[in-house]
Amino acid sequence: MTSENTGRDQDQKGIAGHIDYFCPFCGMKLFRGRVSTLKMVCSGCNKLVLITDTDNKYISLKEEPGDY
Repeated sequence: MTSENTGRDQDQKGIAGHIDYFCPFCGMKLFRGRVSTLKMVCSGCNKLVLITDTDNKYISLKEEPGDY
């Protein structure tokens, strides 16, 4: 039983550095992880989402640059 708890503690430490990424349009969780740039279509609202780590902003590629 102790080895199971130790394994779970190690898994939690690995997950601690991950970030949850959400769609800025509908709020649906996209995934958990760590990326520098993300380009994907949300399966909830079918909108294209671009997330860059350098500016930490959510940008829609379908809208004009001044609209976000």
